[in-house]
Amino acid sequence: MRPQAAAHAGKVAVLGIDIQDFTSDARRFLRKHGANYVSIRDGGSSTYSRYGLTGVPETYYLDARARIVAHSIGEVSSRELEQGIEQATASP
Repeated sequence: MRPQAAAHAGKVAVLGIDIQDFTSDARRFLRKHGANYVSIRDGGSSTYSRYGLTGVPETYYLDARARIVAHSIGEVSSRELEQGIEQATASP
C-alpha cells in the first residue's frame, strides 16, 4: 500500500482496476510492487467507456458521494497522490 493510503486509512479506499493485462500478469505486478489494496479485473470495456480513459495508468479521486474531484494521467508522484487525496477528502 502506498504510504498515503496507510496514512489515510479509514478515510480513503484504494481500488485498482486492471483493464488491459492478463490476470496473471496483473497479479505478478501487484506482488512485485508490494501492493496490498484490492485490485479487480474489468474484462470488458465498461470502465474505459464510463470514465473516458485515454490511456493507462490513470488515477481518479472520488469524494464520499462518488463524484470525480481530481484526475491524473500517467504515473502519479507521491505529492500528486497526496493532493488528490486531499481534494477527495475535503469535498463536501
